[in-house]
Amino acid sequence: MHSMVNGNYRARSAGLARAIAAAPAPVEPMTSYEFSQALRVIRWTPGEAAERLGFAPSTIRKMISEYGRIPEDVAAWLRPYAAETAALNARHPPPQRIGQTVPAKERGQ
Repeated sequence: MHSMVNGNYRARSAGLARAIAAAPAPVEPMTSYEFSQALRVIRWTPGEAAERLGFAPSTIRKMISEYGRIPEDVAAWLRPYAAETAALNARHPPPQRIGQTVPAKERGQ
């Protein structure tokens, strides 16, 4: 019976070790500046961020203005999302029309 107890302990210890190894690493706290820059990169207004991230608009405004803390799960998701969006925008920039007149045919008129 003693070996069964030790065997069960070893199995649980191994499972716990695997769970700890698979656990995500702690996320570096996201600053308000980094948060606002990420929103700019992905082209979300504070209202869109509130809707998509599930926060009240006032909470998003606090996060942007340095009075709110950006939750770890939001930082962990938003950093790579903004980085991928920035990379995509760099690879496929939109057409530049500054200072040009867009023909009515292209505007859908």
